[in-house]
Amino acid sequence: MGHPTNMSSIDQAQVLAEVLDGYYARLGNVACVTIVDELMRSLAEFYDAAAASDRLAEFRAHCQSHPLHRLLLDDPFTAHGFFKPRGQAADGAMLDYIYRPRCLALSEVGEAVHFVTTSLGAAQSMVQRRDRFAKAIAQTVRATRKARILSVANGHLRELDTARRLLDRRDFQILALDADAASLREAVNANPDVNIVPLQQPVWQFLRQIDGSEAREIGFDLIYSAAPFEQLADGEAADLLGHLAAKLVPGGRLIVGSYAAENSARGYMEGMMGWSAIYRSELDLERLAVSSRLTRFRTYRDTPGHIAYLEVSSTKT
Repeated sequence: MGHPTNMSSIDQAQVLAEVLDGYYARLGNVACVTIVDELMRSLAEFYDAAAASDRLAEFRAHCQSHPLHRLLLDDPFTAHGFFKPRGQAADGAMLDYIYRPRCLALSEVGEAVHFVTTSLGAAQSMVQRRDRFAKAIAQTVRATRKARILSVANGHLRELDTARRLLDRRDFQILALDADAASLREAVNANPDVNIVPLQQPVWQFLRQIDGSEAREIGFDLIYSAAPFEQLADGEAADLLGHLAAKLVPGGRLIVGSYAAENSARGYMEGMMGWSAIYRSELDLERLAVSSRLTRFRTYRDTPGHIAYLEVSSTKT
């Protein structure tokens, strides 16, 4: 079989159906982690071909109408991402399958799929992202008395599970900004020893409120966000980046993540979970920073290679 990007759209659809048939039969015979991992990598190739030919909608339809899709929904991580009970993929409850794993009564297929979706590949990058944010929080609190931190759309704030072990004082405040009320409730209830101020509103609404009020001079020692640009085109992403950076105090840092195009789960996320994302490399993030007229920044990639980061340092004096 040739690479999907070298096929016509008709051939892509036919070969994709054959590939899905094959994995459906194989998983029905042996519920094996290796088979699920192979499926992920195969779907990534079909995703790339569909994205290149502007046929992602067809790719999703083919994946989600195949019997294999119903089998994969035995994995609660996949099912949560697909049904989106809180209105979006990757909410706090879904990511808890990765951050706070627990024993589950699953079918053999469900167990194999769940292991891959929550322990390998992109999941490893998500764990590293949590720990990266935890380290940034600890560094900020150790360096600044009464530090002010802004968390943007970070769900249940599980980074505090790790940060707590790195800190010996609690004289800091986290402004938790998220559109999901359930995530904010869990973040506050799970961290009674941390001064968390929950704000249920979209990030743009919050920024406009600050800009248009007497509190416009409010600033933060650290601002961080897991994937703020996932659904934003370049112009909107650059605009948001500039507004967030403008809220840093002198010496403050802004850290944002972005799923990279090399994310091995990209085809599975799009096809089987209906989880669409705009992928950006380090160079793409640098372009956003330049468009936002930022001058002090750096980009880097995590060790598993699925998430790229942009870190901005305040230029205020």
